[in-house]
Amino acid sequence: MNVPAPGTIVAWWEHDVIAFGVVVMEEKQRVVLVTADGREERAAPARIVAALAAGPARARTPEGRKEAAGSAAAMAQSIAARSATVDVPTLWELTKEESGVLGETTLAELALASTDAPACLATALALARDGVRFVRKPAGWQPRGAEAVAEILLEREQVARRAEEKASALAALARAWKDGVWHPQGSAGERRFLLALEALAVSDLEAPEKERAVAQEALEAAGARGDRPSEAAFRLLRRTGRFASEDENLAIVRFGLRTAFADEAVLAAEAAAAAGFDRAGRRDLTARTTLTIDDEATREVDDALSIDERDSGLVEVGIHIADPCAFIAAGDPLDVEARTRGTTYYFPERKLLMLPAVLSEGAASLVAGEDRPALSFLVTLDPDGRVAGTEIV
Repeated sequence: MNVPAPGTIVAWWEHDVIAFGVVVMEEKQRVVLVTADGREERAAPARIVAALAAGPARARTPEGRKEAAGSAAAMAQSIAARSATVDVPTLWELTKEESGVLGETTLAELALASTDAPACLATALALARDGVRFVRKPAGWQPRGAEAVAEILLEREQVARRAEEKASALAALARAWKDGVWHPQGSAGERRFLLALEALAVSDLEAPEKERAVAQEALEAAGARGDRPSEAAFRLLRRTGRFASEDENLAIVRFGLRTAFADEAVLAAEAAAAAGFDRAGRRDLTARTTLTIDDEATREVDDALSIDERDSGLVEVGIHIADPCAFIAAGDPLDVEARTRGTTYYFPERKLLMLPAVLSEGAASLVAGEDRPALSFLVTLDPDGRVAGTEIV
């Protein structure tokens, strides 16, 4: 296109958007334009796709620039209003079987029954805004295939749904923080924020950077405050009911410790305790006096000591360790559960048993006056305290 005369309102493609402006002058093989928002733009003549109407000729003066911007903005509004009347889905249905590129005049005639420059621009603006059914080419627009259109529409629907879920989840967190009222929605977006908040609350600075960023977005949207972001996350989650107490033991959450036994493990423990243990192959040490150093409240008594004099001034010291394996077969539910837990965890406010209480605090506990299976380490000492012999039974 030849360079339009100064004062002409023109349109050009600015990336994937149609921009409008008033020509000021030609300078160094560029067209100087005043845009609809008052900026001064320099564009190659080839970028200009339409000369639309006459505008203010003296656009470089302050008054002229303001008038030029107003003229360009008015033209942009006029084209946008006309573009809103273009039925892009119907236009695509009419042309989707075409394999080649369709000119804007052809499409404008179909869409608006006109081939003038404003009609062509309005049609092009509608196709660009739709962004689904047509692909812009140098010579015009190419209809996309039905399968490609369906995929894009599905993706847009999914993006819109995720955006809606996100906005809804953030709004719910804000209400929870402000009013203490939490109405869970169960959406994927909500779970994403809750998991990120939990990671921050539980792991603090050790939380992954991605989760910290997501949690920070939730904290800012909710207006949650605390001495540290991790504290703010904990307080916000308290309002959602995630944590039951201000004194929640976060170590249990952080390390994924099991706080309850599955029904299968409890039933297996009850059956094992009721069946008792097999005494075959075990040495009977019940005649010895054993001593534990646990207090009266202890229920899981897992070790005891004995001291017995032998001939020639020898002394046998016994260290007797509770043997719950006498009740458990390798690979059964109790064995799997115990291996998963690894140990009994003691906290100031509670303990998490390695085995159900019916075994660990009952049938396998070295309680006074009861026969119990044990793994005994017997060490014989001479009068000088040197080890004279050892045995494990």
